[in-house]
Amino acid sequence: VSERAALGLGEADPARFRYLERTTAFADRLADYDLVIHPSRRETFGLAALEALAAGVPVVSSRVGALDEAIVDRRALFAPGDAADLARVLEGLPAAWAEIVAELPDRRRRLGETHGVDRAVSLFEAGLAAIGPAGLR
Repeated sequence: VSERAALGLGEADPARFRYLERTTAFADRLADYDLVIHPSRRETFGLAALEALAAGVPVVSSRVGALDEAIVDRRALFAPGDAADLARVLEGLPAAWAEIVAELPDRRRRLGETHGVDRAVSLFEAGLAAIGPAGLR
């Protein structure tokens, strides 16, 4: 069974969807978009959507991975696999749009604090310190 069929997209018209190919310049590519919709049914972390937020692009996402925490405005979140809930979020988007866009700088700052490289290095160094030199052997 193909991945497309397994996801229930077997009958979906591919012309209605636009999928981005892999690229090393993902943030640059995102600059061309006004909104990213991340409809994942399950996610260990949600890096692509977090990169979109970090690039300053509003994200509507299912409540998966770190996205349930990272997307502060609950109006931009929907239940995974629930098309009716996604429709509800999209229907309410025009009314919420100005606030969602206005809080993007604060979201970007918080993402840097909680998921940025500096934070990851700090956690790594703290972990090394906790296990000590003997634990590294």
